Amino acid sequence: MGNGTVVDFGLSELAFTQAILDALPDHVAILAADGTILAVNAAWREFARQNGDPQTLHTDVGTNYFDVCRRASAPESVEALSTLEGMHAVLQGELADFQLEYPCHSPDRERWFLLHVTPIRAAAHSAPSGLLVRHIEITERVISARKAWQARTQQEINSVAQLNAPAAPVTGQLFGAQALYQSQPRLFERLSAEYRELLDQAVAQRPFGEWHERSEALRRLAARLGALRAVPRDIIELHVRTMRAIMDDESNLKAEVYAEEGRLAVLELMGYLASFYRTYALGILRAALPNPLRED
Repeated sequence: MGNGTVVDFGLSELAFTQAILDALPDHVAILAADGTILAVNAAWREFARQNGDPQTLHTDVGTNYFDVCRRASAPESVEALSTLEGMHAVLQGELADFQLEYPCHSPDRERWFLLHVTPIRAAAHSAPSGLLVRHIEITERVISARKAWQARTQQEINSVAQLNAPAAPVTGQLFGAQALYQSQPRLFERLSAEYRELLDQAVAQRPFGEWHERSEALRRLAARLGALRAVPRDIIELHVRTMRAIMDDESNLKAEVYAEEGRLAVLELMGYLASFYRTYALGILRAALPNPLRED
């Protein structure tokens, strides 16, 4: 077959286009500029049939995909609204394309997809007249990346745990040689729950920017730990227990975000406790030193 040879498949242009779409393994749809679905491929229809739309009444040609995103309910609503904003940004030329990774689990297995939206143009430099929407399954890639991340994070947690050495003599004299988690385990569990709640708030706030109250919350927790004569080992144990519980929770899709927030929180908490130690030690010294202005 020479260069420039045209192969006649015996199909109309429309049928040929549909055949190309159906040959793609990804779930593909072509949208008009107003969001109306103009065409979908076989993989798109099959996925819809197996996932809540057996007659493809709400996901096939003629349906407005923008409206589908607007009507999405929790927990899918966050991704759906982000998708809607991304599609509009591509249509308006604000983005060259839009990508979003999202979960779509079935009752019997975990599934992850990559949504990829690209513009369709009538001419090379014209404004977009429609969108090509692809949903690409990336489950194996996500699980593989998660396992690698979990191994690294577990190694990091174990390294932090190794720092949990016996208290130094001076610290032991000031605050008691026995760590709080050993002497008062029930109280320590409550403090652990407080630390976990603090991380929960930090993770929940993250999409909206920095949680400005985090530092104050950590300072209050450090003051409580200091008042209870906690030692640095207690903070390490607090962090390690919390992170191991998060790592053991396979359903926690934000474990990596928790790890990032935890790295910051444990260092900040340790700094606040050290500040408490300094203030406490200075108070002891000031009480012991004679007042040079006092008359005997």
